[in-house]
Amino acid sequence: MSNLAISIDCFAASSGPTGIKGILGTALRADYDPSAGFTLDGSGNIQQLNDQSGSLDANQNAVQASAGARPGRVASNAGYNGKPTVTCTSATMLQTGVWATPLAGPTTIFVVGDGSVNYFTTSLVNNLGIFQSGSLKATNQSVVLDSSVSVFATPSIVVVVFNGASSTIAVRQNTPQITGNAGLGSATGLTLGAYSSGFGLNGSWARIAVADGVVSATNIAKVTAYLATTYGLVQGP
Repeated sequence: MSNLAISIDCFAASSGPTGIKGILGTALRADYDPSAGFTLDGSGNIQQLNDQSGSLDANQNAVQASAGARPGRVASNAGYNGKPTVTCTSATMLQTGVWATPLAGPTTIFVVGDGSVNYFTTSLVNNLGIFQSGSLKATNQSVVLDSSVSVFATPSIVVVVFNGASSTIAVRQNTPQITGNAGLGSATGLTLGAYSSGFGLNGSWARIAVADGVVSATNIAKVTAYLATTYGLVQGP
């Protein structure tokens, strides 16, 4: 019996007025949510995960042509309020095409996830990264901003603002734990779950959202409140 690919594409809750799109408006550049817009292969792994931001740029959809490099999908993860998650190993990842309008920076990225020694997201040219090696870090390849806060196996909401010398990282709270230089977050596209097969994400993620510019403290608090409610997580002040 041949494998049958399963494709599900529905209206994402984040597109509604109370979701991320409603909060960030046109500043929202990409929104990856494994509860919507996904295609599974015959083994139940993710072959494609569509951007839910409403950009209409097909190159922002994240795909994986190689069957052995496709991440898994958990339909209901108890650690995330029963919501679906993407499960990655060091050799699995999803990658977009080159975006019609690249990220020029500054850039704000929200990640809901957990894991160890990983890249939650990187750019196609590897000048933007959020990863963990002992603690959560952000980099533009020339500099690394270290939050000194571990994520490991704890489901967390992470907010990274790539804004040159004023870059910030907040892990499980809205107030940044560290300010320093992580670059502007420019990128031509994104890789989700790995930098390469040797530097992959060993863990799960439930949401990755990317916004243009420095999102205001008020809107960061609104987005994280929405994410905390959606995924059953606690976000500090």
